[in-house]
Amino acid sequence: MKLTHEEQEARVRDGMPFMPATPLTANPTGKPCGTCTGLVFSVGPLTPSDVTASVDLIGVGPFVTDTDVWNGAAKEAASPQPQEELEVHCGGKASSSKCPRLSLFPREALLRGVERFEKGIENHGDRAWNAQSANQEILTDLDFLGVRIDHAMNHLMILSEKVTAAKRTGKFEMGDDDAAAILFFGAFACCATKALQSQAKSST
Repeated sequence: MKLTHEEQEARVRDGMPFMPATPLTANPTGKPCGTCTGLVFSVGPLTPSDVTASVDLIGVGPFVTDTDVWNGAAKEAASPQPQEELEVHCGGKASSSKCPRLSLFPREALLRGVERFEKGIENHGDRAWNAQSANQEILTDLDFLGVRIDHAMNHLMILSEKVTAAKRTGKFEMGDDDAAAILFFGAFACCATKALQSQAKSST
């Protein structure tokens, strides 16, 4: 449908939006513009002079007056589009996914933790829990988790006594690696609480 110059001005006065079907090569109104399927439209209240400037630029032609199209295009242009989070590296290179900074974990703690897992295999064989063991069901065993908590608390108390003794003697006696035993419990507890959370979600 074509609108005459007078009809265009009347629509502006009545607050009725319209959108030119011919792309504009410039924005004569100086107002922000947005595009939708190749159409350019002015966003904000228009005045008769705005319409005159637009018509002078593109000439009188077919105009789209579908309010739903106008509102949908305006909403799409105004709404920020979700951006994928990028991890920027040296030289401006970027990766599409953000990875945990595993390099923050101290090597000493990692090595001693692994030694504790190996000690568990030596002492308990296949019954020892680790990331590769077949007994992952124990992660959701609350009774077993309670036993591991008591075990970890015992190592904490022993470690505290060793630190107190070191203050008197000026020498720390390692003995059993209580710190690594506590680290082992931390790893088990993290996996257990995650498994318990997943179990609770699946049951609802």
